Amino acid sequence: MTYNGNLCVADIGNNLIRRISSNGGTATTLAGTGTSGSNSGAATSATFNYPMGIADNSAGTTVYVADTSNGMIRQITGGYVTTLAGMFGAGFLDGTGSGAIFNYPEGLALDASGNVLVADNSNGRLRQVTTVGVVTTLVSGMSSDAAVVLDDAGNYYLTMAANNIIVRYTKAPAVVRNFLAGWSSGYADGTGTGASFYQPYGIVFDGTDTLYIADTHNNEIRQIK
Repeated sequence: MTYNGNLCVADIGNNLIRRISSNGGTATTLAGTGTSGSNSGAATSATFNYPMGIADNSAGTTVYVADTSNGMIRQITGGYVTTLAGMFGAGFLDGTGSGAIFNYPEGLALDASGNVLVADNSNGRLRQVTTVGVVTTLVSGMSSDAAVVLDDAGNYYLTMAANNIIVRYTKAPAVVRNFLAGWSSGYADGTGTGASFYQPYGIVFDGTDTLYIADTHNNEIRQIK
């Protein structure tokens, strides 16, 4: 993800959001103190608790963070960290701001309208957070979802890490689920259920016709065309 032209990284174990300059590759801290917590405020004094997902807006001026163990969606803009939605703890509730509850949110992506899509892992749901913090559920009945990405048509692709499956949800005219690839743990190239993964996690779309998958326990980057 980018922020003012720099690459951003969720440094999970250090509870930091780091940035890597596009000119020289120097790594610095964008937000966080290195200790766990849920403090908002100036980026240098704000705290996170096992931040995993990260996404940025199209202008590259705001970074959204899935503050996973805090159960919050945070945002970094103008040198300050605030909580967009969620409250400390775990559960499920749609609502606005701190009136919404997540359970181990992980992967994030932004849609064309600037809404944050959240793979709410332990709730088995894909949630949407508007720019003013209104949380609704887009898809339910999933299991252990790690990451989410959208294609140019607005379809959702999710990695179901525990089930070793890549799933596509078509957005229009109605949400329809398709099992795109994978089924059981292992390693095999192939088509549909003929392919296998071992806890696939990260997923990105290249803007044309290819998905790239971080096949975590196989230590490989896989592609689906």
